[in-house]
Amino acid sequence: MIGDHIYKREMTPEEYRRVQKKYIRTKDYDLPMIRMQNITIEGPFDVEVSEYSVDAYKRIDNISIRKNFSALHNDNLIQMNMSYDYIFSKFQQRQIGPEESYGNALVTFCLLPEFLTLEYDLRDRRKHPRLLSYVLHESPPSKEFNEQYTKAVKSRRTSEFTESLVAHRNFPRFVGSFS
Repeated sequence: MIGDHIYKREMTPEEYRRVQKKYIRTKDYDLPMIRMQNITIEGPFDVEVSEYSVDAYKRIDNISIRKNFSALHNDNLIQMNMSYDYIFSKFQQRQIGPEESYGNALVTFCLLPEFLTLEYDLRDRRKHPRLLSYVLHESPPSKEFNEQYTKAVKSRRTSEFTESLVAHRNFPRFVGSFS
């Protein structure tokens, strides 16, 4: 309604400034906003919190940072070659809070070339299950996937592992790429 009047130019300049000041321009926002009253937002429910996340009840220090990043590297089958507790402490020296410092260290992990790229290296068997998981399931390898892969390689019986690959809930994503 206000927009119609503004665009049709049916208001005087004083009315336009009054409407703009009252409804469109505020001190906090440059864009138009809507004021809502008596609204209840319910949910989300049953949210699964990642084991790598931090909250107000969890202590964030160099030891917990080292443990979290060690687990993150192990779960993603990436060799840990960086001191994240050092990065974390450097962010804190810049007067950044512990939660934001941890988030910045996570960004550093996500920008690692080893995390961003997949390569097949015949000599590095540690990378094989990660490559298979991302190619066939389009997701990071789970602990069960890693165990099944290790068992199949050791026993040299890959038929069970192949069946589990095809039976996985994410395998249709791979097949869908070709149809």
